[in-house]
Amino acid sequence: MRGNYGINASILLLGLAMTCLSGSPSLLSRQGPRGSRSLLGKITLPQPNTQGPASSSQATHSQQGRHDQIELPSFPVLPFVFDYEHADRYFVERITDNNEYAGIEALIQEGPPLVCDVRLIEKQRRTKVHYTNSEAISRLLADSGQVVHSTPIEYKLVRDLGEESRYVISFRDVNGKLIRWDFVPINDPIDDPDDNTGGLSLIGTPMRVLFRRFASMAAEGTAVQIGETKSLPTVMPNLSFPPDTMVYEGTFCVDATIGGLIFGRQAWEINSAPSQISTGSQWLITVQHGKPVTFRVARENGYELTIEQVDADSARPRLTLTVQKMPTGLAISSISMVGGPSSFRLTFNPALDLAGILESGNKATVGFRMLVGSDNTSIDGVIDVEPKGGQLEIVGHIKEPQWAVPAELKSRVAINRTGYTIECDKTSAVRGSK
Repeated sequence: MRGNYGINASILLLGLAMTCLSGSPSLLSRQGPRGSRSLLGKITLPQPNTQGPASSSQATHSQQGRHDQIELPSFPVLPFVFDYEHADRYFVERITDNNEYAGIEALIQEGPPLVCDVRLIEKQRRTKVHYTNSEAISRLLADSGQVVHSTPIEYKLVRDLGEESRYVISFRDVNGKLIRWDFVPINDPIDDPDDNTGGLSLIGTPMRVLFRRFASMAAEGTAVQIGETKSLPTVMPNLSFPPDTMVYEGTFCVDATIGGLIFGRQAWEINSAPSQISTGSQWLITVQHGKPVTFRVARENGYELTIEQVDADSARPRLTLTVQKMPTGLAISSISMVGGPSSFRLTFNPALDLAGILESGNKATVGFRMLVGSDNTSIDGVIDVEPKGGQLEIVGHIKEPQWAVPAELKSRVAINRTGYTIECDKTSAVRGSK
């Protein structure tokens, strides 16, 4: 083993660079076979509290300024735009010497069946273009407005006698050019796992994080062939020990979970809603101009409900909400996405009732905990919600871990009786890792 070579900081910087190159990730959480697009899972609820859901200021419950004429949706109102992905193997590399592409990343589910989602970052338009061998993922990405092409993709591990492991991903782009990516890790995290390379890193704004079990930087021999030209990664002199060991700007992660809060706009339109809410009640909802999806009350326990997405297409985004019944609607206790051996979960204490806060006209403060990939690595903070100009302004502050404290989460939510729209700001990147 040759050491972890500052893997935390390197993943952080490379992830931020790729995010800046490609712009906003998908406005929809995406899912697919074996967790590349998360599958449904049971929510772990926050501990009971005696405060009750946050539907108005915790200091006062005055009804002065109440917006009696607001028509509220019956479906829970989310405060942010969320993203979630999981991959058995995750590769990312910046491309600096090509006129067409600025970066490449790949999410691999080894199967069977083998499922690949390779993304090329176009340099001029800063657009992320997906290439996949999965028809289910292709349909999902197309439905959510992403640029995607279905194509055969070869993925293999080459181990020549006396040579380092070499991971090869190859396909042809939309113009017929051969794309061949050879990734040689400094230490193969599958053969030689190092717990010191695991952990949590910020890779996108405002709070998109990567959790990985093990990871490695790129070694000599890593290259991306684009047509007839070959692009080499940038050497990292502060991590290299020439002439024997050279470390390059590229990262390979094992058991990678990418999730959190992303910037952009997302509309939730309620096409149909139940007249009464109880076990079996259903909503038909269109999320950001995609295909309508169905949400159903799966369980009811007193004033607590579990709402699950129940679409038959396993590649469609799925989430689970735990909510509490309130006079103004449904207050959210927990938001959960689960895929493969990992998960994304966001809990609120007290439960978050955005519709009730808007109707009351009072400011409210709610605590939250975000878990990505592991129950041992949480991000904790509070959000302040204030009605302004007929909509809600939401500002989140991180309390733990310390490296994330400077981050600020901002969104605006406009609510009407047929649904709501979320707009999340792209706040300044915070550099940190655990």
